[in-house]
Amino acid sequence: MIRKMLVALVIGSCLALAGLAPAWAQDQGSVKATIPFAFNVGAKVLPAGSYEIRRLTAGSVGINNERTGDCAVALVMNREPQKPSGDAELVFNQYGESYFLSEVRTWNTERDLPMSKLERRAASEAAESASNPASREVYVAALVQ
Repeated sequence: MIRKMLVALVIGSCLALAGLAPAWAQDQGSVKATIPFAFNVGAKVLPAGSYEIRRLTAGSVGINNERTGDCAVALVMNREPQKPSGDAELVFNQYGESYFLSEVRTWNTERDLPMSKLERRAASEAAESASNPASREVYVAALVQ
């Protein structure tokens, strides 16, 4: 039952990203970025490419690959930026060859994605491995539309 509800939420959110969702009311539109590597949102792996990220609700965002239509929905925690600026960016946590979307930053809001089980496992494995650096943050410039 819960699985069916989650599937319906993801499908509905992907349809919303295709043009049915309202623009980010207070964020002046969607955020667009070209991400040069495959990355994880929760347990879902998304390919490298051009993405649009939209606020779906106060506590969620949708991530949509503009060419392939691959999409994901993520819960977020909103907070005011520590240093407001005109720049928008996406922040990824990297563990070895795996990247996890961690934050979506705009000029007036930072949206933090909680660590998924998969990311916690990758962080733990990277910390235990002497050949891999524990982790690093990777920044990708974005444009507010």
